[in-house]
Amino acid sequence: MAGGRGFTLLEMVVVLAILSIITAVTVPSLYTVYHNQRLATAAVKMAADIRYLQQRAMTEEDEFRIQFYPEIGGPLDNQYRLRGKKMLSVIKKVQLPIGVELWNMGTTFGNDQQLSIDAKGLPNNSGRVILQSKYTGKIKVVVIFNITGRVRVEWYPSP
Repeated sequence: MAGGRGFTLLEMVVVLAILSIITAVTVPSLYTVYHNQRLATAAVKMAADIRYLQQRAMTEEDEFRIQFYPEIGGPLDNQYRLRGKKMLSVIKKVQLPIGVELWNMGTTFGNDQQLSIDAKGLPNNSGRVILQSKYTGKIKVVVIFNITGRVRVEWYPSP
């Protein structure tokens, strides 16, 4: 401060340059964090929906299914549906967030891309659902075990 009355033009330019550098360094990091968080949230929500269907199957002593629609260029891309025993009854339809993709053949439940849950709450087979962030390339995997019915979410490969 020259003469104690205010800031000089040089001081203002230096401060603006420092703020510009800080912004340039942090914004890409925030972008990555934001999209990774969207991916993680989508995977956790999917796992919660599978657990919900397991509980409902045990409560109602009936069979339920989850139908997955990977990105294949159609109107149902990147969504999954929770269904009752009759495939016509849709309990819940979930569209994945923008930038989160359900891989084509991203499930290991066969060509019909569905997971069946029996009246005991156990899946018909073990498998996984693969979700990927279109923006960061990170992958989350929802893993389902048929013997125990356990559902877990993990990064692939683990960080």
